[in-house]
Amino acid sequence: MGSNKRDREISEAVYFLLENRGPIDGRVHPTKKRFLVEDLEEIIATGEGFGLPQGFRPYHVRHTYGVWNNQQYIDEVLLLRGNELLEKYNGDMIQLIGSVQGCDIEVPIKTEINGVYVEISMSVPYQTCRESPFEFLKAFLELKGWQDEFSDFRPFHLSMAKQNISDDEGLVNELVEKKMDALLNEYNGNFIKMFTSVNSADLRKPFIANINGRSIEVGVGHLTQMFPKCFDMFSKYIELKGVKDRFHKLKHYHVVQHASNFTSEELTEILVDKLERLIEEKYDGNFVSFLQNARYEEMKQPIEDTIDGVTVEVSTQSALKLYNGRFFDTVVGYLEAKGIWINIPIYDLIIFGRHPRVIMVLKLVMSYLSLR
Repeated sequence: MGSNKRDREISEAVYFLLENRGPIDGRVHPTKKRFLVEDLEEIIATGEGFGLPQGFRPYHVRHTYGVWNNQQYIDEVLLLRGNELLEKYNGDMIQLIGSVQGCDIEVPIKTEINGVYVEISMSVPYQTCRESPFEFLKAFLELKGWQDEFSDFRPFHLSMAKQNISDDEGLVNELVEKKMDALLNEYNGNFIKMFTSVNSADLRKPFIANINGRSIEVGVGHLTQMFPKCFDMFSKYIELKGVKDRFHKLKHYHVVQHASNFTSEELTEILVDKLERLIEEKYDGNFVSFLQNARYEEMKQPIEDTIDGVTVEVSTQSALKLYNGRFFDTVVGYLEAKGIWINIPIYDLIIFGRHPRVIMVLKLVMSYLSLR
């Protein structure tokens, strides 16, 4: 009985297809809404034997049981969508890579087969690509047999709106390295020149990559969210290139940035570095001698560091402004940053109570000497 019902429904579906020269609104039967994919394959094949125009597939019919369990059908639909998009860009795969969005891929395919309009759902086929434009394009290239020609194709070649690589450390590192390689090339391989010249705006600019001998612009603006300061990205690049030993002296203040980009903590670090060098190099490490003889002008002299054999100067002006541009406040700031401070006995306060500045000097000297 069941077999007779199935045979009757298949015969009715064949007649329906022949009468309408194909599916109508995704249906192949006047009343039955769903068929097994195996039954649809039989219906289409039988219809073609009676003159149904060729080209109809089970995925042209809505709600077919098991149609997406067949990888061949998934591949056919992915190829259809890919060819459609490629035609939109006049056959230019590079333009397609640089422009495609997920919404371009996931909308249903609407096409005409022998005068009959059919619609193909992209929901499941796109899910097999993890709903990723990159995975879709990679599958499309493989179906076209172009995977070797486009072996350099990476997720970050997609336009910025489609990039979602922040959770993939390997891809982030690869993008950082390629961006910084491009910048380093602009400075003829001179790391120090690059470190002391490149600013945040330079890091946000796209760079030009190569795929199959063609140039493609790669956006990197999203990297600045992961590496908010130039020094952060430079440090990662040094690590990736395996040259940390060459640049172990490199600090955030060696990198060219506007002073307003420094935090007060970073400016204090510059101050501490400057005063420690000044005390050690000019006053033989004698803090008392420094207090008695140092001049404010000496603090204004830039810090000089030798990094990878190149002398790099660091201005102290912004750090000094943090302490009102005054010698005494600057020294106080230095000692506070070093954590050098002690309480003064009450008799000292009585003896020097008429001169607050002397009290402060005493505090500085005693605090420093207590920790020498």
